[in-house]
Amino acid sequence: MDNLFLICGDDEFLVSQEVEKIKSKYDNLEKGINFLTFDKDNMQYLGSELTTYSFFSTPKLIVVKIPKATKKENDDAKENETEEEKEEREAKEAKALAWFSDELKEQIVNRIDNIELVFVENGKPRAAVQKFFSENGKIINIEKGKLPIVIKSIIDYANSKSLKISKEDANYLSQLVTGDLRSAYNTIDILQDYVESGIITRKDIDTMGIKTPDVIIFNLTDNLGIRNRAEALQNLDELLKINEPMQKILIMITRHFKNLLLTKECIENKCNVQKELSLKHPFQAQNYSNQCKNFTKDELTRIFNELYELDIDIKTNPVDVKIALQRIIML
Repeated sequence: MDNLFLICGDDEFLVSQEVEKIKSKYDNLEKGINFLTFDKDNMQYLGSELTTYSFFSTPKLIVVKIPKATKKENDDAKENETEEEKEEREAKEAKALAWFSDELKEQIVNRIDNIELVFVENGKPRAAVQKFFSENGKIINIEKGKLPIVIKSIIDYANSKSLKISKEDANYLSQLVTGDLRSAYNTIDILQDYVESGIITRKDIDTMGIKTPDVIIFNLTDNLGIRNRAEALQNLDELLKINEPMQKILIMITRHFKNLLLTKECIENKCNVQKELSLKHPFQAQNYSNQCKNFTKDELTRIFNELYELDIDIKTNPVDVKIALQRIIML
């Protein structure tokens, strides 16, 4: 069916954007007339609406938000569960999908021709739902914030505001907001009234107050990863000027080099970096993979060991942490 969709994915914002694309095809959508939404609170009325014509028989768009499962499914947990746990899990899954009855499925298949039906599920679709839409409609699976998609979305949004931003600066902004497009778009909205040249630069992004202590620490670890020592030292001075705790700075640097070392080992052993490091976004794995190429495994091991020893020294002896960190930055 050309007008039956399941839109799913972990990135709720990108999923909602896909729904907005479908809505944009309609000239005049009036809620309650030719545009209706359903969720767990009014799902019982969906079936009857599928057999009801809108006023003047105009095309009707119905968006259904699929109720969340009571508990996120975990494939590893399934493999190790007992028979009793399996029965309990299956009972919960069945209860969570009670709304998706055989009667409703039949009503969906036999609905009025001019109804476009869009189901939305935040996360991975459950097997029964996926099977039905694979056989009867179209599944649009939104993958969570892969770097090229995020960068392109930021560039496209800037263009829609008559602004330009380079791929490099879009990448910088995407990392500052950790792949959250809603925050990136809000930032561009703010910059729209500030940028006179029509071109958003990294300097503009930092100038508008987006450069928080956490952002400076991000820049510091990023510069360390690409061995830009001069910029890293400057970042360290910025943090000291705003009295950012030295222990926090040390923890973040140590964690960054630990992840670089683990990434190096993952690549050697052909493991999935994002999964092994429990990273939230694919572009984080990509950054670590790119940065670890700037070091040998021995170099990363030595730097991590020095950071670990510095952490012990701070707790047991009077140490000038600033000088110690400057020395490590220059390694």
